[in-house]
Amino acid sequence: MIRGLIIILISALTLIGCSRSDERDNHLELLQAQIDEMQAIIAEKDAAIKRLTEELAERESEDSSLDEAIREVPWLDKLNVYTEWDKVVIRRHENDPAAAIVDDPLFLESIKWLLHIKRAAIAEYPNGIQTDIEPYLYELYEGDRQYVILVVDRGVIEAGRDGWYWEVDPGIHLPGVAFMPRPPHVRHDGLIAKMAASGAVRRGDQYVMFSSFRAQSRIAPLTEGRRLEEQPEDPGEITERFTFYYYGEELVMDVYDNHVKLSDATSDEWYEYEGAGVQFTVEAG
Repeated sequence: MIRGLIIILISALTLIGCSRSDERDNHLELLQAQIDEMQAIIAEKDAAIKRLTEELAERESEDSSLDEAIREVPWLDKLNVYTEWDKVVIRRHENDPAAAIVDDPLFLESIKWLLHIKRAAIAEYPNGIQTDIEPYLYELYEGDRQYVILVVDRGVIEAGRDGWYWEVDPGIHLPGVAFMPRPPHVRHDGLIAKMAASGAVRRGDQYVMFSSFRAQSRIAPLTEGRRLEEQPEDPGEITERFTFYYYGEELVMDVYDNHVKLSDATSDEWYEYEGAGVQFTVEAG
């Protein structure tokens, strides 16, 4: 009897010891998992700090490069102080007979914002700069002083010295698209397609924007309109006029309450679009 009780007691103590041991092991495993998680977070933070530190050093180096360039070629700073240019002459190359002269204040106001230098651009192409845009040469005039920049890529100009490349606004090539002759390999059929591919859009005497996004968003809703065979009898008064500039062509969009008229130098198209007077005059976000 007594021997049996002793055996039962020993068994109970053994089970309690095993249970406590299991609890301790589980607790240790949980702590180790938490430690591993914290170490992973710390490693991730360390990597982020290293990346940001390297980026800061790179930006400081780029800023230093620009500062040094401005000390060597002071007129570069005119691009960054948004100089009010008297005119801009656009060419495809030096001595281009098809040069376009831009002296309208609305256009000049918009162009100056495209010229702001963000940082030095590093061109490390194996065969030189490769781009999908036409290169342009811009002559910037301030009184009788002339400054020349080359547009070599989307958002990249060469200025100050040969081989000095600078990041500017991505739309820097669009004045060339607006005013220079269309390259033979570029073709857009129809007024809507040409307007969507325009280099600039002008809203009456309010503003000019060199923006592919603005040009496309302004005309895109018209693809849902109904083209008419002839002019409607009474479209009403013009609500707003937009002019698109496509490789030297001026394309006009006249907006009415429920109609839109597109026209170029030789033709026009009428569309029925309910609420056009609101849809086509609201600014895109």
